[in-house]
Amino acid sequence: MKLTAKDIAWTIVNRSKRFALRSSNVFFLMENVSWGLFNWGEVDLLVCSKALYLTDIEIKTSISDLKADFKKKKWGVWGNFKRDIKYHYYAIPEDLYDKAKIIIDKHQPNSGIIVVKRNRFDTSCKIVKKAVASKLAKPMKERNIINLARLAMFRHWRD
Repeated sequence: MKLTAKDIAWTIVNRSKRFALRSSNVFFLMENVSWGLFNWGEVDLLVCSKALYLTDIEIKTSISDLKADFKKKKWGVWGNFKRDIKYHYYAIPEDLYDKAKIIIDKHQPNSGIIVVKRNRFDTSCKIVKKAVASKLAKPMKERNIINLARLAMFRHWRD
């Protein structure tokens, strides 16, 4: 059975040693952040460390989806992206790894790779390539933390 984006996100949030909710380094995680914080695009999974640095995890379920990512606005305004985001990862199903690694290394060599694997009864993940930290990244400002809290509140109460 093919892994969906939701399967991959759930696995990272619940099974990853570095990015899991229970990790001592994680301040908060949010899915699908696209408005109210950044002017360069959306983030599939946004992780904020206790030091207030952000990690962008882009979830890709196919090679065509991965290739389409390189056409996104955020790569055209990389300067802003590098100030906002300290680490960038691609999370992919295990069966895409060999092809995806070549493409990622060519287009975004500083990005890390998280491989998600479906086991017989569960899923697991592993960072197989660590992301290079952006030297331009700055910790989140208080106003941005408040803004993210507002976004989370809107999501919770909108339905």
